[in-house]
Amino acid sequence: MTGHSGWIRGCAFSPDGTLLATTSGDRTAQLWRKRRRHRAGRPHRPHGRGDQLCVLSFADRTQCTVLTGHSHWVENCTYSPEGTLLATAGRDQTGLCWHPGAGLLCATGGAGV
Repeated sequence: MTGHSGWIRGCAFSPDGTLLATTSGDRTAQLWRKRRRHRAGRPHRPHGRGDQLCVLSFADRTQCTVLTGHSHWVENCTYSPEGTLLATAGRDQTGLCWHPGAGLLCATGGAGV
């Protein structure tokens, strides 16, 4: 996947399956919009990392938003059940809450705040 300048550390699909959020060592979370409904890609086991899976491709994707606010790696993310909020967790010991449609930060928390 192009767009991140660091390793992708986590990802989550929105509940409706139209957005993919990725987190990275480049201190950003990025949102990707699927253009068409189809399978996102094939799982692949990276060399020497048999306990981890990565996705080789996310065909017909467009980067729609870059979320910045963490001061260290963004480790993981998850959507709220209705898909209106996205939470990111960073190695900077902060949790940030976003409105993914608008790309706006709506809340912060954690030891790093």
